[in-house]
Amino acid sequence: MSDHPALLGVITTGSLVEGMEMKLDASQDVEDIKAGKFVVIKGQKHEFFSMITDMRLDATNPEILVNPPDEEDLLMRQVLSGQSTYATVCLRPMLMMSMTERLTGDEELKPLPIPPDMEERWHVEEDFLRAVRGESTDPRPSFLDGLRNMEYLEAVYASTKEGRWVDLP
Repeated sequence: MSDHPALLGVITTGSLVEGMEMKLDASQDVEDIKAGKFVVIKGQKHEFFSMITDMRLDATNPEILVNPPDEEDLLMRQVLSGQSTYATVCLRPMLMMSMTERLTGDEELKPLPIPPDMEERWHVEEDFLRAVRGESTDPRPSFLDGLRNMEYLEAVYASTKEGRWVDLP
């Protein structure tokens, strides 16, 4: 992996709470950018681990979007691409980390041991079928476990989308 990944673009506007906007670099293919993908915004002192949330087509002159060049006019399309017309990528910063907090690479990753009393085999499909057939009266995870998990995931989603703390029910 390269120490200097390819430049995706330049931050043009935004805030940590409402999100950032980045003008996609002309060398990048807009079709390679996917919502939900994580990227790093590199600042002078911090890195901001961010999620791509949206994209839109922008132009320096709105007339270009109203009257775009014909699909067959490749030269005109190439001339306009990247400068006169460009993609704006919307980013949601999720984590800010100081450049001095970077891992050195000397740390060894080790698996965490699971105590034997906490080890549990879980076969979702088998457990579900046994519960449907009435062969199990105590399916794991329980409906309540599933409900709590959904409440948690919905709170995470809302918190990410709205940029605020969301309490669980």
